Amino acid sequence: MERWIQNLVKKNSALCLNDLILPGTHNSSCFRVETDELFTNDGERNTWFLNCWPASSIVKKWTINQNNDMYDQLLAGVRIFDLDVSYNHKTNKFYSSHRFAISPIEYCLKNLNSYSNMYNEPFIIKIITRYGMDQESKDDFARILFQYFGNKMIQPGDFLEPLTTPIKKFIEKKKNIIIYFNHHSFYNLNQIWSSWANKHNTEQCILSCQNTFDEYIKNKKNLQNIFMDLNWTMTQNASVIIKGCLLCWGYYDLESWQKDFIESLVDFIKKNKKNIKMLNSISTDFAIDTGSIKEIVSLNF
Repeated sequence: MERWIQNLVKKNSALCLNDLILPGTHNSSCFRVETDELFTNDGERNTWFLNCWPASSIVKKWTINQNNDMYDQLLAGVRIFDLDVSYNHKTNKFYSSHRFAISPIEYCLKNLNSYSNMYNEPFIIKIITRYGMDQESKDDFARILFQYFGNKMIQPGDFLEPLTTPIKKFIEKKKNIIIYFNHHSFYNLNQIWSSWANKHNTEQCILSCQNTFDEYIKNKKNLQNIFMDLNWTMTQNASVIIKGCLLCWGYYDLESWQKDFIESLVDFIKKNKKNIKMLNSISTDFAIDTGSIKEIVSLNF
């Protein structure tokens, strides 16, 4: 799975990203929580209690969305990442975020850079700015991205329409990273549609995803340069977490709570088989453990 896109390009040199449906991960960087690094959106470390049991255990159980780092996600076949970034002006550090700023971002960037240098396989990063990301911070983070990926990035100045450009052209130039980020040096976030159902049970989420899918398909033919990502995720709320802590509702963390919903993706794909590949990607939580990556990659063969 390390080079599954390149293997397809070998069979079809005209293949472009719009011909593929990519597996993605939601909250891709949330594979670990460093509670000693936690801070709130005002930059204050008034989260000391999160280092104490049971709070530390609860935070980890309901904040972690993936069980593998981004390098292993890439090896497993993931090709689009959802990266939320925050900046703490007191520590002068950038962090990955999920409700809190949970761990320094450097580890994720090193993961991505190592894979890029090793395999030259195309992948996409969607960067959402969260706490503390004013324009100066965005400029600083852009410089960091260029330090890590500058010679590997597929940039708007070179490829205005990356979704309809033959992937072979990227590979030949040893360019393999597309970044969507609201900064003038990158593809703008208005060029990627990424759904978020924000629902708290399986039935509501499936219905919301179906409505989003139908809307995407209706628009895709006329919006060939918009990347359309369907987020197959549920959103926990306080009630869900409290019930999970009681251990009598059949789940005890985010993964076990979402299990049935994530598994229902197979039926959703079958139901929408005719048009499913008009999507550019489907992103899930716990992608490796649930088998969703293989299910999505198989649609391309």
